[in-house]
Amino acid sequence: MENIGVGIALGLVIGILSRIFGVSGGVFAVPLLGLLHFDEHLAQGTSLVMQLPLRIVGLWQYARRGTLDRRLVILLAVGAIPLTYVGATAATYMPAALLRRAFALFLVLLASYSAW
Repeated sequence: MENIGVGIALGLVIGILSRIFGVSGGVFAVPLLGLLHFDEHLAQGTSLVMQLPLRIVGLWQYARRGTLDRRLVILLAVGAIPLTYVGATAATYMPAALLRRAFALFLVLLASYSAW
């Protein structure tokens, strides 16, 4: 992204929305980066790297207020870490068009679940 101001503004919007709604910033970042003509793999990879500082700040805020189940966090991480590697590896081998459609389907399913 050539325009630093656009990048910072996008980061601010994604950071605020992801923390307000308690979802991954990728739910917002991937579609927004797609609108900026990022290849699907680049959009998802950029979104994943961007998540680290968001997660650290979110973890700190919830832990500080005592609204975090630390045992559950550890249990989820034990399963998520190795399977994240598997999922990321699979995604890098998928054609960009298929990956984009799969992500769109995920968003539709997420929206359908949230509507209930």
